[in-house]
Formats: sequence, C-alpha cells, structure tokens
Amino acid sequence: MVQNTALFLLDNGREVFVWQGWLPEGDSADNVVTGSATVRWNLERRLALETSLHYCQAKNPENPPKSYLISAGLEPASFTNLFPEWIQRDDIASLNIKEGRHPGEMLAVGEMLARLTRTHYTRAELTAGPLPPAGVDPSRLEAYLSDSEFEVRLVESAVLGPEVFEMTKEEFYNLPTWKQNNLKKSLSFY
Repeated sequence: MVQNTALFLLDNGREVFVWQGWLPEGDSADNVVTGSATVRWNLERRLALETSLHYCQAKNPENPPKSYLISAGLEPASFTNLFPEWIQRDDIASLNIKEGRHPGEMLAVGEMLARLTRTHYTRAELTAGPLPPAGVDPSRLEAYLSDSEFEVRLVESAVLGPEVFEMTKEEFYNLPTWKQNNLKKSLSFY
C-alpha cells in the first residue's frame, strides 16, 4: 500500500477542514514504519493544525470559523459533498479505524492540537501500546513522566521489581548511557 502522509487544508466558506492521510501498516519489507516516521508525522500534523487555527483567526478575528480534523477514508458527508465525485476507500478507512478513528468523525482542531502538544503522561500510558498520539519519542519515554512520577520512591516488589526510576530526571540523565538503558529496560520503558 502506498503511504500518504499528506495533509490538506480546505475552506468551504463556513468551516475549515484539515484532511489527514494515513501511515502505512508497515507489514512488508517495502513498507516499514519506524518510530521516527511516526514522530515526524505527528510533528507535521501539529504544524498543520497550528496553521489552520492561525488561518481561521486571520480570516475573521472577531468570529473565526470552526476548524475540524478529518481522516482519510472516514470523511464526513459535509466534506465529501463538496466534491462532484468522491470514491470511498475502505482499505484506507480500515487503517484509520485501527488507529482509533471513527467514520464521519470531525475532531475540533483546538482539542486535537492540545493532545498533540501534551508533554506529560503517566507510566501506564507510556508503557501500554500504542503510544499516545502526541509525537512521543519511543526512545525517550521516560522524559514524558512528570517529575513527581519519575522520582516517586516505592518499595520494590520481589516479583515486579522497581516501578519508578527512584531518582530525579537530572540524576538519571547524569548516569552513563548503559545504566540509563538498563533502568529503562527494567521498567518497560524500552
């Protein structure tokens, strides 16, 4: 399947749509999706959403039009009806459905931008799959913990092992890289 990580902005006069393509599944040798591809895709999405909000504000500062994020294959009728001819792609829809999106879904750009710019997550959100949709760097999951959650000192369980880093982020990042990696592995942050 061809990768289409395109983003388009469409103003219909009443509202603004940000149409987002898709990331391929990465199940073949030709179609490998790495963590860095996802990080880049989320950065591009964030920039497109910011552009949309700036565009709406510039278009009408007193009453900016609403702006919505829609996904390829799952476009609402209010979007597809703007085109004289529309071909529904069920294969693309299934990719976006696997990502947790829904047919006809129109997400407010401001709300999605807040999700994509979130900087702190709980340990459970970071260690359970899939990663949060905020461009989280999979090689630095620990960086997204709040300072308090990072350094909370819990009694180690003989069965589970440590559940937190038991040091400040500064102390952690001053450790040699091999020690950092061993700690991250023991806490499922790798």
